[in-house]
Amino acid sequence: MLFLEAKWFYNYILANGNIFDTDYRIDTVKIKVKDHFETRDIAHLSSQMKQELVARMKDSIRALCRLKHKGHKVGRLKFKSEINSIPLKQNDKTYKILDKHHIRIQGIKQPLKMRGLIQIPKDAEIASSLLLKKHGDYYLHVTTYQTKVIVDSEPRESKSVGIDLGIKNQLTLSNGIRINYEVPISKRIRRLCKKLSRKKDHSRNWWKGKTKLEKAYAETTNMKRDIRNKLVRKLTLEFETICLQDDSIQAWQRIWGKRILNTSLGGITRALEKKARTFSEVERGAPTTEECSRCGARNKIRLNDRIYTCVHCGLVIDRDLNGSRNIEKRGVPMVHRESTPADTLAATLMVEYFNRIPYVRASMVVETGSPALIVEQQPTIFSRG
Repeated sequence: MLFLEAKWFYNYILANGNIFDTDYRIDTVKIKVKDHFETRDIAHLSSQMKQELVARMKDSIRALCRLKHKGHKVGRLKFKSEINSIPLKQNDKTYKILDKHHIRIQGIKQPLKMRGLIQIPKDAEIASSLLLKKHGDYYLHVTTYQTKVIVDSEPRESKSVGIDLGIKNQLTLSNGIRINYEVPISKRIRRLCKKLSRKKDHSRNWWKGKTKLEKAYAETTNMKRDIRNKLVRKLTLEFETICLQDDSIQAWQRIWGKRILNTSLGGITRALEKKARTFSEVERGAPTTEECSRCGARNKIRLNDRIYTCVHCGLVIDRDLNGSRNIEKRGVPMVHRESTPADTLAATLMVEYFNRIPYVRASMVVETGSPALIVEQQPTIFSRG
């Protein structure tokens, strides 16, 4: 009822058109039911929640105004069929954490049992909170102020790596590591999609089927997020500078939609850009695929050619490995890559770590790139029924 009343209040304020001069203390609203209007009471939504909903609408209008001044084509705020988040403004008033397992929300009489409150440190200062509704479940998203803990304060050797993104091979590192992973759409999701298509739109059974489908998609999304976090964490710990080319992931999505959807390459790119110690981006038009990583000469290569051959210096190398080394050279111009036994050992340990991640297949690529000399480890592939 709290989320339902939030939808009523939002649509009522939007219909009246006086968002910047509205009274958020109103207790009754008029809603449209088919071809007539009915009056409904706001019994659970508190004044502070209403105030924050109005403030959110004002921020949305200001954002649209800024976009319009920049020349973008913008529309207007639209009525919502549902609201999935309610801002909780003030701690100990709008909501209160009673103990490790219970909270109290203003407008709801009984305490609510909640799991995971132990994640909030005792000395943390709570900044803001959101009450969320996701695929039939409810969550409390708490933002806190904490003392920053520096995990790695010791000086480390400055190392760099170039990463080539691709369709056939998702990640190819300039140190010779190839990482493939894919979380396919499960049979359960396909079955739920078929059932949902047979139900009447916006009926009670349709909403139940939609909730089940959202939960199934959330499981797949959580798997991809877990893989992304583990890959990014390992790369940012091992390398001081990470070089990436500004590839158009959206264009790839239009051409190879399902293969890009199962990997979430865009999420890895954004995460590396935010979490890398030093992030170097190579321009999109740079010829990293056609350029030789040894002599710098340009050689034509087709899309289905997996081996790069330089007619000038005779280099024969894997296509993606050549591209990743060119990306590293452009991102860090002073780099001179010469593999040492220590680098080979570190790369082997990284391959073992990556292969322990479910749905990830990592391998080492020999520098020559010959198909007979590409060494691939066959890890155990984890899957869910």
